[in-house]
Amino acid sequence: MDTDPALEIITGSGYVFDGISGNNEWYFSPEFGRTLAVGDFDGNGVDEIIGGTRLSNPVIYSAILKSELWQINNTDVCTINTANIDEDPQDEILIGNCQNREIHIYDGSTGSATEQYTFSTIQHSSISLTTGDVDSDSDLELIWASGIGSSGEDILAVAELGDEPAIAWYNQDPAQLDSFVAAGWASSSSLEDQAIFIVPETDSDYGGQRIVQMNELEDIRVSEEINHSWELADQGVITDYNNDGVQELFLSTAYLYDSAFIVLDLDSYDVIWGDKKAGDDEDNITTVIAGDVNGDGFSDSVIVNSDRIQAIDIQNQVSLWLSTRFSGIIHDVAIHDLDNDDTVEFIVATEEGLTTWKKSRRSYTRTASVTQNCNRIEVGELIDGKTNIICIDAGGYTRDQSHIIIFNNQLIEENRNSVDDIITDFIFEDTSASKKNLIIALHHNPRYNYQANRTSTIQSIDPFTGKTIWVSPKLLGNVPRHSLYYAPTSNGKKRLTFATNDAMYMTR
Repeated sequence: MDTDPALEIITGSGYVFDGISGNNEWYFSPEFGRTLAVGDFDGNGVDEIIGGTRLSNPVIYSAILKSELWQINNTDVCTINTANIDEDPQDEILIGNCQNREIHIYDGSTGSATEQYTFSTIQHSSISLTTGDVDSDSDLELIWASGIGSSGEDILAVAELGDEPAIAWYNQDPAQLDSFVAAGWASSSSLEDQAIFIVPETDSDYGGQRIVQMNELEDIRVSEEINHSWELADQGVITDYNNDGVQELFLSTAYLYDSAFIVLDLDSYDVIWGDKKAGDDEDNITTVIAGDVNGDGFSDSVIVNSDRIQAIDIQNQVSLWLSTRFSGIIHDVAIHDLDNDDTVEFIVATEEGLTTWKKSRRSYTRTASVTQNCNRIEVGELIDGKTNIICIDAGGYTRDQSHIIIFNNQLIEENRNSVDDIITDFIFEDTSASKKNLIIALHHNPRYNYQANRTSTIQSIDPFTGKTIWVSPKLLGNVPRHSLYYAPTSNGKKRLTFATNDAMYMTR
């Protein structure tokens, strides 16, 4: 910014500070503006300042002269940057519009703005305008994001410069994957050994449900639209229901507001079982799990549909149980042979309590109950040889603490402790040790802080004491329920695959 060797720090409020001494070298009281950049626009080896606000012409300033120099006639400014995009010695000025849907590139070497290029922003508004050699051809490309100023899809665009300037690429069909829920790990002939993710909506809610497959090399395959869902159908689980060595996806889907359950082939995305448009507006599938309910060696589907539990033998096309209507909202369901008699019981968590159900002739009857809210439940052995039902109570008005309640197989409480923040999902630790910990997804929920509210971590905790064993780095977004799985490895090491509402994850 001047002739000394130190860099300067410039603030939108009008201050210029020496980067070494911290001394204030200039204060421009009218302010430079909230949109700010620096560049050598006249090629003299000293950077100038360009700044402005959304509805004012950007102004170029000299920190040496401590003065305005000239301005650009453009009163629609969302983003400003600078870069030397050609072979001349000076930097060019890059401006992205808010309303007029244009990207402008100006040369300022003569002391006024000469427009060199204009591109469409494609969508409404622009942000993060920058340059880079995207395709490694030794020439700079122009990159920007658009769509943030409207309710429509958001895009990332790349434009070629040079003699034939043109938009080279932008994301479309779909342009945007809005959120993610993990469904587990699968193998298929098209993309072997991959994590499977459900995307309930795309293109800022204007597009429908899709499936994403991601392998260890981060190769991604996105399905065609499975269904056009406004129901936010997002539950599913990977299973090899017919024991042919290739996994399928048990999936909740919806056509508009009508929920349905289907079985999906992961190679072709064809529906193997069910009908994508078979539901009605009373259906609302909120949980999908898989397991052998009737002991025939094939994996069956268990779903929560509104206020009922439904179990289906997909292999033999038989309904195994359609429960009566529960009086409270069903939060979760699990299946397990609780008393080792080779008969699977259902464990159902509702807002009114936790119940177990055992086969009685052609139906199931309640065998035990306890008044306890459980938002998530799992059944397994925390200590070898002893079956426990784990209940996570993340309810309450303040939602700043979760309770871990351990029941025995007869719903008698054996242990209870608490952790700060909200447990959104959990699984049993996969270990050969006789005592197992829990792997939990913890949503950090500081009150009245939206940005902090969008973070979470994966943790290992001792379920008997609540003591933390290890904590992951912070994640982007929060892990949904039934979205945390172990993934196999060839070297025997343990790793996880999971989703947050903002990202897909696979640990190494």
